[in-house]
Amino acid sequence: MRVAREGRPDIAEILIENGAKIDFRGKDGASALTIAAEHGNAGVARVLLAKGGDVNIRNDHGNTGLMYGAEYGHAEIVRLLLDAGADVTPKDLDGETALMIAQRRGHAAIVELLQVARDRKPNRDREDTSRRPPSHTTERTGPYSAVRLIRR
Repeated sequence: MRVAREGRPDIAEILIENGAKIDFRGKDGASALTIAAEHGNAGVARVLLAKGGDVNIRNDHGNTGLMYGAEYGHAEIVRLLLDAGADVTPKDLDGETALMIAQRRGHAAIVELLQVARDRKPNRDREDTSRRPPSHTTERTGPYSAVRLIRR
C-alpha cells in the first residue's frame, strides 16, 4: 500500500512478480488501486491494471479509484481508469457517483471526461441519477466554470 501511496511503479512491478496480491484490501478495504488513484499515482495504477487489477474495486466506503480521481482532480487517473473500462455509474455510501463528486469539487475537465464516458455507456436503460441537472451543492459551491460546463 505504501508503494501505491508513494508512487513507485517499479517496486509495484517487483512485488507483483514475487506474488503480491494485486487486489489485496487493507485498512478500510482500501486496495493499492484506490490508494494510487487517491494520490494521483498513474504509474502505479497503470502497472496494477496491466497485471489484471480490478478497475472497479471498492473500499469499505463504497469508493472506487474513479471516484478518488474525480474528487482530487487527477485527470490522468480518470482517463486511465476510463480507458481500462471503469464503470461510471456506481455510487458511494453517500449516494454520489464519480460525476457528482467531480461536479461538487468543481473539476470541470473531469466532469467533461465523465459525461462523455457516461453518454457512451451502452446500457442506457438502467436508472442513472447522474444525468439529472447539477445538484444544488454544485450550483452553490462549485466554481463558475464547472457550472457553466454542466449546463451545456
